[in-house]
Amino acid sequence: MGCYGYGRVICCRGAENYYTLRSLRVHGKSIDKYENVRIVLNGRLDTIQAAILLAKLQVFEDELVMRQEIAYKHT
Repeated sequence: MGCYGYGRVICCRGAENYYTLRSLRVHGKSIDKYENVRIVLNGRLDTIQAAILLAKLQVFEDELVMRQEIAYKHT
């Protein structure tokens, strides 16, 4: 889910996906505090972008249902 700048929200299922995404969020760090296992880019999320994402998260479920209904109508 994107906002109006660099900010994003990522949702996932499963522990493996969670740990990979978490590693990307903390600059490639593995479970071991001093081991980096991947190369990542630096991203920044300012307060305004965080507020936008929080507002979008509140209506996420409703938007998901609407998207599925539209997709079903066009199949």
